[in-house]
Amino acid sequence: MEQRILSSAPYKSFQSERVVVDLFRDHAWASTHGLYYEDLQTQKQRELDVVARQIWLSGDKAHEWVCRITVLVEVKTMAGFHLLLSPVESPDTRFFDHIRWFGDSTGKYKALSKRFRALGISLEDIDALIKRAHQHAYPEDRARLWEQMIRPQSLMAFTSFRETNFGSEKELDNSVFWRASRNLRSAQASIVESMGRSDMRELLITAEFDHIKDDWVDGMWFTLSRRLNAVDIIHPVVVTDAQLWIVGDEGPRQCNYARFGEQSYNGAIEWWCDLVNSEHLGDYVAAVSSHYAKRLLASGGKLSY
Repeated sequence: MEQRILSSAPYKSFQSERVVVDLFRDHAWASTHGLYYEDLQTQKQRELDVVARQIWLSGDKAHEWVCRITVLVEVKTMAGFHLLLSPVESPDTRFFDHIRWFGDSTGKYKALSKRFRALGISLEDIDALIKRAHQHAYPEDRARLWEQMIRPQSLMAFTSFRETNFGSEKELDNSVFWRASRNLRSAQASIVESMGRSDMRELLITAEFDHIKDDWVDGMWFTLSRRLNAVDIIHPVVVTDAQLWIVGDEGPRQCNYARFGEQSYNGAIEWWCDLVNSEHLGDYVAAVSSHYAKRLLASGGKLSY
């Protein structure tokens, strides 16, 4: 039985996920094997293969911040398959949408105001809190945590691909890479939704505390400012043993990793993930780790874990 398990496809796939966990740990990430979340569209429980996390803190009490980086990884076995990638010129600024910050939207303030009013908080107190929050979030009309809102490292980008073993070509719905990217996008949406619920829950609990009623704005400020001083970066990755090929005017050439941009009709990148050949995962993890560390160290940060 042991030999049957060792030679089985599920065992080999499971072990390849464990290798990814260890590689991230080797580069100072807190990584875990397996994440369970609720798909927001189907309300069904789903599983993600690997999650790696780092938390960075500022070393300057005068300008406190927290940056949490979460790498979501799907590991897919595609022996004998190749992914043909069509490269596009794409500036790094297009890959900005995986950054979550509480101060980035008036929509959050409006939602808070509505919930506070339902608790009987005066409009005067609510307006004073929102004004204070905006002034804190955008000193001199620039986002307070702009330096911590780090775009991913530069990579060759592609918006179109083909998955083939040269005997056949997989349609989009049957593509292993496409399905893995859907899992990542679903997991990311679920995580962001969970973060939002957690923020709202803690703010509403604080708002109802009796001991802050005499000075409600100051009483709320500690809880709200903690959210304004924190930013979350989500970095999705598909790891596969399929060979990756850039297809250009000069013919195909092999590549180690690239960035998939899900492009809409107007040219905007609505979502992205990195695609990595498993043989080169070590180099990729080193590059990602170095990229974030360099930027956060330069802004006075220190790695918490």
